[in-house]
Amino acid sequence: MLFPAAREGGNAFSARHNVLPSALEIIKRHINAVGGEEAVLRIRSRSVWARYEYPSRQLRGTVQIYAARPNKRIIKIEYPDVGTEVTGFDGTAGWSATPGTSSRLVSGPELAQLRDESEFDIAPGRDTVFRSIETLDASEFEGRPCYRLRIVSTTERTWFEYFDVATGLFAGSLSQHVTPRGPVSTKLIISDYRPVDGVLFPYRFTFRTGGVEEIVTIVRVEHNTVAPSVFELPQRLRPKRAPHAAP
Repeated sequence: MLFPAAREGGNAFSARHNVLPSALEIIKRHINAVGGEEAVLRIRSRSVWARYEYPSRQLRGTVQIYAARPNKRIIKIEYPDVGTEVTGFDGTAGWSATPGTSSRLVSGPELAQLRDESEFDIAPGRDTVFRSIETLDASEFEGRPCYRLRIVSTTERTWFEYFDVATGLFAGSLSQHVTPRGPVSTKLIISDYRPVDGVLFPYRFTFRTGGVEEIVTIVRVEHNTVAPSVFELPQRLRPKRAPHAAP
């Protein structure tokens, strides 16, 4: 993967003849809610510094995230006394490294997941990026009435996204994640939106997998300062050049 109140009138949006809004209407409403199309598209890249907590394991760390349009992303998680975990996607290739291991290229379902999750934001034209986006229903998500959308990517991955009926803001998602132990269901809960450079951005991300909770709390956000070189493949993973033939 992976933000002002709504400009349309709250619950009146959902009550319009009891007809569910289309997925494109819901996405457009979210874009308006976070600041509008012009403000959203002014942001070309983002740097994020955050705290990471894994309460059940009493594990804490720091997170750095670098992202750029349309789908480039680097995530670095620094665990005290353990090391650094890195995941990257340069728009085509993906890689990862865990503490004590070398960087490795990812492929197959893992790469498909990384590509989808590296989407910079919910922006105009999103319907052209995925195979299909449709509104399923209005249901409760973490105690809030939300519209539920089903997203199908070009790699046939399917997940569900929830948008708050009252505010129009993206509230979270439910998806299957690829892990070494097989696919697991993960719920992402988005909250604490705050203005940054004219656009609302969520400052708290909560991930729930199998009853276990992980929390990312944003500390600082900067826009349009990420150098393209940040997303380059690690040197050891780049294709080796053939040696020049002797004259």
